[in-house]
Amino acid sequence: MDHTCYERIDSFHGALWMKVDLDSRFGEVRAAFILQGGSCFHDWEVGHKPISLFKLAADTGNQMKHALELARQAPFGIALTTIGYIWVMDPNGEVWIAVEELALADGVQRRGVPKRRNGQHPAKEKKLGHPTLIGGGPARIAGELSIEELSGKFRWVINCSSGRYCYENEFRPSIAHLSNTVDLFREFGVQMMPDYDDAA
Repeated sequence: MDHTCYERIDSFHGALWMKVDLDSRFGEVRAAFILQGGSCFHDWEVGHKPISLFKLAADTGNQMKHALELARQAPFGIALTTIGYIWVMDPNGEVWIAVEELALADGVQRRGVPKRRNGQHPAKEKKLGHPTLIGGGPARIAGELSIEELSGKFRWVINCSSGRYCYENEFRPSIAHLSNTVDLFREFGVQMMPDYDDAA
C-alpha cells in the first residue's frame, strides 16, 4: 500500500479508487459515538491528547519490534506486559497509537495506565480514549494493543475493541478488516497476533 497516496494522486478517479480500496480493506469511515452532552469526548478528555501519541511508520514500527526484543529480557517483560495501548486508523489510512493515559480531575495527565492497578480494572479510571488520538474526527477502525506472553513468547496482540468507533453491529469491523490491519502492521515490520473477539 502506498502510504503517501493522498499526496501524490491528483486525479479524481485515482483518489476515488484509493478511497474504495481503503473502504474495502479497513471499513468505511464512521464518526465517533456521541455521548450524553452532545460530544464524543468525556469531560476529562476535552483539550487533551495523549503525550505518547505516535503514527505507525518505518521508524516507529522498528521501535515496536524492538519492544518485543526488550520484553524478552527480565525485568522488562514484566513491565511491558502491564501496559495497554490504543490505536485508531484515520480516514486516510494512517494508524495512530498511544499508551492508555489518564486525565485526572486537576487536568494533570499520567503517561500511562497499566492493565491492572491494585486489582482495579483501568476501565474504571478516567482515561483518554480513542477520539483523543485524532482530535475527535472520524475513523475507519480502532482498537487496543498489548504485549502478551503466549507459550513462552512475547507477541503484540491487536483487537478492534472501541466503544466510540466500533460501537454498534453496523459499525463493527469484520474479521477481514482486522486481518488487513495486521497485514498493514506487518508492512512496517511489526508482527501482530489478531484477537477477533470483537470483530463481526
